[in-house]
Amino acid sequence: MQNIVIGIAWYRESEWKEFRLRMADPEIFDYSYADWIIGAQQSIQEFESQGIIVRKIPIPIEEFLSWCKKTRRAPDGPSRAAYVAEKTKENEDKQDGCRA
Repeated sequence: MQNIVIGIAWYRESEWKEFRLRMADPEIFDYSYADWIIGAQQSIQEFESQGIIVRKIPIPIEEFLSWCKKTRRAPDGPSRAAYVAEKTKENEDKQDGCRA
């Protein structure tokens, strides 16, 4: 049986306020990084308790905004999910290549 691997968006505390300001959907973000990290860690624990492997995928703000521009996407939740999915796949493909 193959392991299920998912990526979770991982933000830098130093970019948190700017990230919220520059997104198309700032209202969905927790006001503080401290509040966000608590929820993120709870989500990770829930996934891992189900046997799901969780990869923390960094989202550097400038890199993400460039990716949005290149892919003609708004900087919003669906775009963050697509970015994380793409980076998770890239990371897993690299790891699979190392195991082959």
